[in-house]
Amino acid sequence: MSPSSNGRKGSLKSLFEDDNHNNNGEVRVVSKHVMNYNMMMQLSQNKAGAGGGAVGSGSGGGAAAAGGNGVDGMKKKKADKDAFERAVIDISCYNESPRQVFNTLRSVAKKLLKDDERYRTLDTTNPKVEERLLGYEGVIDFLLLLGFDSDAMGQRLVCKEKPDQEVIRTAIRVLDSHENRLKAAVHMDSAMLASGVQSSARNLSVVERPVSNSINANNADDNESDDMTLQQIVLLCTHEQQRDNETMETLIMCYKEFSTAEKLIKELKRRFFMVIPNEIREDEKKLEDFKEKTMKPIQLNVVKNLRNWMKLYWEEDFANDEKVAQVLESWIKQMQMDSKQFSWNGLLADAVQNEYKRYKKHGSKPRIQEKDYWSVEIPKRFNFHSLSPDELADQITLMDFRIFSRIKPRECMGQAWKKKENRVNSPHILQMIQQFNNLTTFVQIQILREKSLKDRGRAVKRIIKMGEHFRLARNFNSLCAVFSALNSAAVHRLKLAWEKVPEKQKQQFEQFKIIFSRDFNHRNLRQLFRNAAAPSIPHIGIFLQDLVFIDDGHENTKEVENLGGRKMVNFSKSQRMADRIKNIQMYQQHPYTDVQESDVVQRILLEEFSKLKEITEDQIWDMSTEVKRADERDKARIF
Repeated sequence: MSPSSNGRKGSLKSLFEDDNHNNNGEVRVVSKHVMNYNMMMQLSQNKAGAGGGAVGSGSGGGAAAAGGNGVDGMKKKKADKDAFERAVIDISCYNESPRQVFNTLRSVAKKLLKDDERYRTLDTTNPKVEERLLGYEGVIDFLLLLGFDSDAMGQRLVCKEKPDQEVIRTAIRVLDSHENRLKAAVHMDSAMLASGVQSSARNLSVVERPVSNSINANNADDNESDDMTLQQIVLLCTHEQQRDNETMETLIMCYKEFSTAEKLIKELKRRFFMVIPNEIREDEKKLEDFKEKTMKPIQLNVVKNLRNWMKLYWEEDFANDEKVAQVLESWIKQMQMDSKQFSWNGLLADAVQNEYKRYKKHGSKPRIQEKDYWSVEIPKRFNFHSLSPDELADQITLMDFRIFSRIKPRECMGQAWKKKENRVNSPHILQMIQQFNNLTTFVQIQILREKSLKDRGRAVKRIIKMGEHFRLARNFNSLCAVFSALNSAAVHRLKLAWEKVPEKQKQQFEQFKIIFSRDFNHRNLRQLFRNAAAPSIPHIGIFLQDLVFIDDGHENTKEVENLGGRKMVNFSKSQRMADRIKNIQMYQQHPYTDVQESDVVQRILLEEFSKLKEITEDQIWDMSTEVKRADERDKARIF
């Protein structure tokens, strides 16, 4: 009888269970000082011992450096900015006081602009450095990107050469951008706490009532709590001096967590039809100034965001919602009526109406004819098992990217992939998880199906080579699946087969272990991905773990005593969620254009993977048990 199957297969769940517990289930508490010391020592060890690039360094990351990034210099420069963005996003998502960390990092970066070597060394034993920087998620990675690296003793971070000034300025701009967003979120909260929506709206020179009485009924408040907070957010992110589109993009992406499409479009419409203040109606100069400098910028901003919303989410939010369509149609009609008084309204009405008609007829997304791989004929003499590890890894990477690139932002919201309607609301995340599990099982079967001990050793060697190609191609999802399969009990216990594996491949497998170490919240894997140039595929398990962390750790709404206990939107949660999703979206835009797709191999892989869905962990374990006995018999015959 085989032991319990729990933990045998390197599943997506088991690989990322929290390991900050001892065997008795008690949480291990590690002091910040000890954690920082271990972190610095790990950096210095990686620097000295992982020359093969298992863990990325501040100069660009092992995988990217070893494998080539496949992009030109312009994309490299952009990737540097993206790497800073990813580090700053981690600081924002995982720390309670990110603005304090931003201020300290900004100070460090600005001092690097000076010709003074004193500012290029950070003593990690200094209490101020420890308190203000170390121990915060994302900080070490940010410093590595600036050019700092650990000394041999792991006690100092040293920037041996003065970094390029453009790199430093890029880092400062990224910090400034994210701090401004945090300030906006704080401003929202403080405005709501201080005086509620109505008074804060007046402070912004905004009146919620429409221009003409004909649409008062359409814009009447529903007297619900999220109406009020939704209104507050719309007011602030469409202010006439607002130049940051990210806040509205976040709102459009995340609003369903706390509101509805009908309420959002009503608030945008309310914002568009603002009232001219009574005190300037009789002053022609002030009136014209208000129209040009306040009303027009706000209305242009609102319509721009409306059109962007329609373009991105027509099928989800507009196509089948009659109430939303009614509000939109009345909005267009009112803009046309007001065009005599406000000339630009006619142009805006025409633009919105044209897109509305086009989307109603054709939808907002171009219809792409998907390739039918199942209809591809397989040549009789085609030998799938003769493919080299690199060729097989390339074709699996194309499969992975095809699924990864289709993940929609809202599939990631509210842990949709774990809920009842997950096949409808989060189909591509489920496919990505299934792809991971399929590849894990596929690798196990490839090893266990071999008939002899010698062939099994060769199979392990081939799989490690395939994993190394995934690493060089920056396909961290499939690399993790390979590692998970090789590290599973069913394969790892085949000691005799592992003895047949050449030393080079054994060393590569040890590098995989370093990459997927769980220490410090999978720091090595995170750092490797941050430093990876596009194209790249993240490990879906880490991504989903981060989303769950944000979702479970922050409520969608929170009660405010100053407003009678009414619930206000926790918009900072939406910003954190959107930051994490946008981080992944950057990689969805860059396919593996240098890899030639084989329709025949794609068809065979689909067929092979479809067979694996029914294989259980118990069956894998039973196969492993038989193989282990056969290997022992083979060894006995040899001697």
